[in-house]
Amino acid sequence: PLYRYNFTVLCDVDNPLTGKNGAAKTYAKQKGATNKEISLLEAGANRLLDLLTIMYGWDIDRNHEKLGSAGGLAFAFKYFLYADITSGFDYFSKLIKLEDKIKKYSLVITGEGNYDNQSAYGKVTGKVAKMCKAYQIPFLIMTGGAPQIIKTDNHIIDISSQSFTKDYSIKNCKNLLIKYAELISMLLTLYKECKK
Repeated sequence: PLYRYNFTVLCDVDNPLTGKNGAAKTYAKQKGATNKEISLLEAGANRLLDLLTIMYGWDIDRNHEKLGSAGGLAFAFKYFLYADITSGFDYFSKLIKLEDKIKKYSLVITGEGNYDNQSAYGKVTGKVAKMCKAYQIPFLIMTGGAPQIIKTDNHIIDISSQSFTKDYSIKNCKNLLIKYAELISMLLTLYKECKK
């Protein structure tokens, strides 16, 4: 049987399966679910947990981080396949010794398609930003959109900059990134010259 094998599941978010910060309430809306559908998803997940507790006597921690990853697949892997659940970012950053590298940098540039409040739940950009703040390393986040982030946040570069349509930004993403990278490079060069 499968439980004889060891599984490690890497997750990109820290959300539990249910609750205020659970999978449905955090991510379903961006997938197109209505408020009514989100309520149904939440109720269904809680009913499933109740039934599993009754049927198998499982002591399910409903606040367990990461179990809401991939719409609850992390929960299934943990409870049905006895998998170890860990942060994908933590796993790979340790593998490549990212923290040691970031300490040596004078500027870090990262990016995400859509940077919003969800980015703080264990996603790469949120974790990189947190690591940079810990070591007081300047950083920039290039994104195709930052709808929930205060526009005065000087760490965010919205490459669509509200000047283009979403379709235009998606079709021209590569060129926009190159142009903004060139602009950043030019500004850094000017800054170095001013410091002389």
